[in-house]
Amino acid sequence: MRAGLVAVIAGCTSVTLSTASAASLNLNSQDLTPARTCVLSGYPSTETIEPDSMVEQANPGTTYGSDNYMYVASGTNNDRAYLSFALTACTPAIPSTASVTDAVLRLYAYTVATTCRSYDLFRVGVGGTTYWPASLTWTAAAIDWTNQPAGTTTNNPPSADATASENVGTGCTSGIAAAGYASWAVTSDVQAFVSRTDTNDGWMIRDATEGSTTTYHTYFRSENDDSATQEPQLVITYVDVP
Repeated sequence: MRAGLVAVIAGCTSVTLSTASAASLNLNSQDLTPARTCVLSGYPSTETIEPDSMVEQANPGTTYGSDNYMYVASGTNNDRAYLSFALTACTPAIPSTASVTDAVLRLYAYTVATTCRSYDLFRVGVGGTTYWPASLTWTAAAIDWTNQPAGTTTNNPPSADATASENVGTGCTSGIAAAGYASWAVTSDVQAFVSRTDTNDGWMIRDATEGSTTTYHTYFRSENDDSATQEPQLVITYVDVP
């Protein structure tokens, strides 16, 4: 009798595959390439991987790059968060040919809005000069409401251009309704950064509806908070395609 391979399937039934059948599966090295994960963190506060800051309409010329929080607010005055991650800090380095299978940006909200709000995340620069009238170059130490890449027009860019949205606040049935990590799926953005089809200028997060009659805000931990358990994070899963 010819030698074979035994495979167990549902119902504990077994079938015998001939060695020829096994060979016809046509496995190659690419099929067996393991996925890798890179976690970029805003901890400790001395790192240079994750610059972040916020901009505040009520104090347009003030910078907040050294504060231990960022908040996003909608009201008479609106507030936005800006952050980026240096993908070059991944070890091993992510090659430009890699396929990014998943990427999630995570921010810890320690005080959430008193009602459920939707927070839009935008890749800085996507949409062109119509929606990003200012220079795309920004630093945590210098960015303020007046010089922010998105300009000073509220509800700009439009939500239709957002990479992702997350619900945060009391009463939310999806997203987070209390303190914890809010997450945005940024797989397509990170793939563009890795493939070098777009420059990594980071992200901006704003309330999906700025200018509400009641002020609503959420406070997020920044890298300056120096928390090992509540730090900003970018978690990237990728396959190194040869």
